[in-house]
Amino acid sequence: MASVQFALHLGRQVCPPLRVMLRQPHFDAGPVCPLSIPPSFGLGSNRKRRHGTPSRTRRAPAPWTSRTRHNQAMARPLQAIYDPPVNKADPNDFVSSFVDTTNDALADWRTIDGALASSGIRLRRKAASDAFMSLAVAWETFLSHWLIAAVNKDSSKTISALSSKLADYATSELRIPSRHVAATVITQSHFAVAEVRHLLDPNDFNVVLRDWQDLLAYGRKWLAEPYESAITSVTKFQYMPAIVTRLIRNALAHQSTAALTAANDVISKNTTPMTLRWNGQRLDVDGWRRYLLTATAPVPRIEIIHVELGSLAMKLTVT
Repeated sequence: MASVQFALHLGRQVCPPLRVMLRQPHFDAGPVCPLSIPPSFGLGSNRKRRHGTPSRTRRAPAPWTSRTRHNQAMARPLQAIYDPPVNKADPNDFVSSFVDTTNDALADWRTIDGALASSGIRLRRKAASDAFMSLAVAWETFLSHWLIAAVNKDSSKTISALSSKLADYATSELRIPSRHVAATVITQSHFAVAEVRHLLDPNDFNVVLRDWQDLLAYGRKWLAEPYESAITSVTKFQYMPAIVTRLIRNALAHQSTAALTAANDVISKNTTPMTLRWNGQRLDVDGWRRYLLTATAPVPRIEIIHVELGSLAMKLTVT
């Protein structure tokens, strides 16, 4: 048996090497060359600088912060669970952190909204939309961290999926006879947090799941039990607040025709919970701000979305 090591490259970042095993037949021409995986394989880029040295590691971006008290509450310790760098992370820690910061942020928004009561509805809606954008970012960050932590907690299914993909690549693309490919392609039994992040989030933009089908497919492909069941047990109806949040965030952030249309199409469907549904005229950017905070609504939708996302996060608690 011969051991071949290759590094996973993330642009200019280098992931700790994975150890891959190939059965090595006799070669008269010399030792086996390192296995080269192209960027299209899905494990990052293998680009190197001149003289064959890996490119310099990029400095990690600064943690997301905001100036307002509400946004600072939403930005609190999700990232801190990874700081200092650790080999293991607990998905339940991210659930607790998200629920706590969401409750704090909702309390802060209520305080801010009360303080603006005499300032007019326009300013109150501006504060509500700012609070919503912070919540949307916090949810996306939470779900990405939860998925990475779940793979880190039990890497067995991810290792199996990658081993199968590497074996297929070796036999189909490199034309290595299957008898020379070891049954155990990846000899690591566990991936550290940084390794999982490089595998699942190679561009460091968070793991983004566009809809419920993506959520199920992701869980079935990468997650071992009981984390797979935690994901796949979430129904489409239960996941709708997350879908609505993503689409409204896109509508407010991009303000494009496509983003506004996508949000309007979903919000009027019968599959959307009644508390979040809208059957009136199609909403523009200002209309979405009115949607979040309607003066006559007994419970503003900005408040409902905070509560719904907190409840959805709790469904991912694993005991």
